[in-house]
Amino acid sequence: MIRGWLKAGAVEFGRFIKSVKGTPQGGIISPLLANIALDDMDRFFGAINSRGNYCWPTNRSGRNKGIMVVRYADDFVVIAPSREILTDYVIPRLRVFLKERGLALSGAKTRIVHREEGFDFLGFHVQQFVGKYNKMCTVWPSKNNVKRLLGEMKEVLMKNKQATQVDVSNTLNPKMRGWANYFRYCHAKETFNHVDFRVFRMLWWWARRRHKKENKSTGWVKDKYFHVVGNRKWTFADKPDHALFYASAMKCSMRSYAKVKGDASPFDPSLNDYWWNRHGKIPQEA
Repeated sequence: MIRGWLKAGAVEFGRFIKSVKGTPQGGIISPLLANIALDDMDRFFGAINSRGNYCWPTNRSGRNKGIMVVRYADDFVVIAPSREILTDYVIPRLRVFLKERGLALSGAKTRIVHREEGFDFLGFHVQQFVGKYNKMCTVWPSKNNVKRLLGEMKEVLMKNKQATQVDVSNTLNPKMRGWANYFRYCHAKETFNHVDFRVFRMLWWWARRRHKKENKSTGWVKDKYFHVVGNRKWTFADKPDHALFYASAMKCSMRSYAKVKGDASPFDPSLNDYWWNRHGKIPQEA
């Protein structure tokens, strides 16, 4: 199946392009190819025992004890008990693992940090706070990701200075809704409120600028562009059906999810019951 995808070619502007070598940058098959190439990375550190079952990091033996790999396509984080284990054991082993596959670690993206310092991963910031009586690991949207979103919002408003209010809302809504959906499963409530405030300031500037020559009052601009929708008094809306989506309207959920078994494939007919149970559905009879 994968060989067929790689040789299928591509159609661009009605013209067929034959597949010769490689895949397009950002192609939808790239994460799959990364998963195939890096599939054994966690097993390289004793994640699977002799019986073929997953072995928790605390139960592993030797230098693999306490090491855990978290990977998403070609981005990964390695957690280890100490900095010395990372520099003397983990990184050299990773270089050997990647070299066998024609790959290498990125020097610009590889960092060693303490869990209390925190790190960014897939747009999230992960950091552990140590209190007087307990330790808490907190995850929230990273500053760079928030900055990128606000930059995109500002660019849309700069390019649509004369657009209608409905067009502006329709352009901003997919960006805001998609971003909030992605981060809804972490501690993002304060970040959502901050983003809403910054977007409101941009929209207020956009609205005031449109009527600067007309010398319209602040109250007039407010009554024209901002209305009461639900519990929000200052909602950027032409009509209730054309209201701007605010990130704070997204409900955050800290629900935990069971990981998929490492060797469970949706293409394996013998595991149909497993996948039906994960989705909470009743298996259909043939």
